[in-house]
Amino acid sequence: LWDSKKAKFRCHIVVEMFPHGVLYIGPDAVFFRHRKGCLPEKSSPRQRGSVPCYDTLLPAMLAMDTMRFGKFDFSRNYFYDFSKRVLNNWDLLYSHGYYFKDTLEFPNLDFAKSFPGGYACSFMDSGPDPSFFELPPLSADFEAIIDLVAEQIWSEEKKRALRSFFYFRKPSPSTDSDSFAASHGYMDEIVSVLHDLKEEVNRKNGFGNLPIFQVGHLRTTDPAEIDPVITLQNVMDSYVSKEHVLRPLCLGVFGPPGSGKSFAVQEVARVISERFEGDPFDFFEFNLTQFASPNEINSAIEPVRASVARGKVPIVFWDEFDCRYDGHEFGYLRYFLPSMQDGVTYVNGIPHYIGRAIFVFAGGVKASWKGMEDLLDPSDKEAFALMKTLKIPDFMSRLRVVLDIDGIEIPDILLRDSATKEDLEELRRILLKRAFIIAHQMDTHWKKAARKTSGLLLRLLVSRYKFGARSIEAVIEASRAADRLVYGLPELIAPSAARIHAEWRIDLERRIDQLRKQEGLRAIW
Repeated sequence: LWDSKKAKFRCHIVVEMFPHGVLYIGPDAVFFRHRKGCLPEKSSPRQRGSVPCYDTLLPAMLAMDTMRFGKFDFSRNYFYDFSKRVLNNWDLLYSHGYYFKDTLEFPNLDFAKSFPGGYACSFMDSGPDPSFFELPPLSADFEAIIDLVAEQIWSEEKKRALRSFFYFRKPSPSTDSDSFAASHGYMDEIVSVLHDLKEEVNRKNGFGNLPIFQVGHLRTTDPAEIDPVITLQNVMDSYVSKEHVLRPLCLGVFGPPGSGKSFAVQEVARVISERFEGDPFDFFEFNLTQFASPNEINSAIEPVRASVARGKVPIVFWDEFDCRYDGHEFGYLRYFLPSMQDGVTYVNGIPHYIGRAIFVFAGGVKASWKGMEDLLDPSDKEAFALMKTLKIPDFMSRLRVVLDIDGIEIPDILLRDSATKEDLEELRRILLKRAFIIAHQMDTHWKKAARKTSGLLLRLLVSRYKFGARSIEAVIEASRAADRLVYGLPELIAPSAARIHAEWRIDLERRIDQLRKQEGLRAIW
């Protein structure tokens, strides 16, 4: 299959990943398409039909096209259309199945009997498609990225490789996007995301061409953030569906204040609850900095046990679980071990069974799981002995899923003319995360506003926020003006009040506005 002298494949290879994606590898190109709204994952079990139908559908479609054309055609336009038809047909079979009634009965599959110009007119490649990739030619650098993407060890290197591999950049709203991007660097990234945000909050179509993964209202374009969320959803779903459980499901969520730790878990739970008649979950939140002693942990668990007795599955957020007690950080952890391991809490020495519950430990001191792992450094024997005394290894071993959520602060180093390609990718990722939060909060608090001006959106997009997403919500909520059809900078919260949560980047706003005037970017303003 492989020509080692020419360093290319001798044949055409199509890899099925039913129902999530399809990959083409040929002598001259590599194409890949995955389902919109998700990244590819391992093949799902076949449903509502036997295996042969799914396995022969793609070869049958390929054979029909070959007979029509009189040859194999694996040009970009052809595979763009072919892969889209395959995934649509897979989705129909996956959702509706097929059956025998005298003859074999299928849902209304698309075999595209007419091909004007060599491809189906409904699938003409007329613009960016975030779910279709033309991968670069095979090279040593690309193979190194592939190895990192495929490896089974979760690390910062793997996260960077995932972001590089699935990086999708929507063209700038400038008429000459390539030269514009090359000339303006970080400002082009801001302008591009601002354009998407403006279209989304005013017309609800700004994020349509982005590679978005969505769980409830939780949206992200970051492939390194998607995988842990999928894992969290699968583990929570499996736990809730079990007939018998021995102990609470224990999760760890890390990130800076205001990064959306509780929001992520709540949205995953909301999606899972849609499978049930009525919401199966109750939510509780306790901040350990407000506790005076470990006895208050047992008191807090009492309403949790009452919720279980009512047939609910309580989700309990133990916020800032790593706070100080008895002169040590993580001083409370040892008192959670009976609940985590045996599913019991002790009141006056008497054990009380907790039942089916989900404990979410949200970090306040450590912003990532790696920060926890760094505590267990055996080279520092004294510190390591203290960690064992505080039962930190025992606590960590009882967590089933760990979710790291990055913050939304924009470092000044990303807003410089000498920013590297990696810096610009990081800036775009943060800007998009902010844009999703702004759009969600505006939809929540400013429903009556028919139009939001670009000046207002730019200020919200690039400001320095002191408490992450919490500050964005506070600024938008406090700026609410009743029955206004147009929201602009005059409607924004006054600086004397805004200083609690935000610091405006006025100089950056002026540079962007000057750029808008110079380039005539009417699509934005």
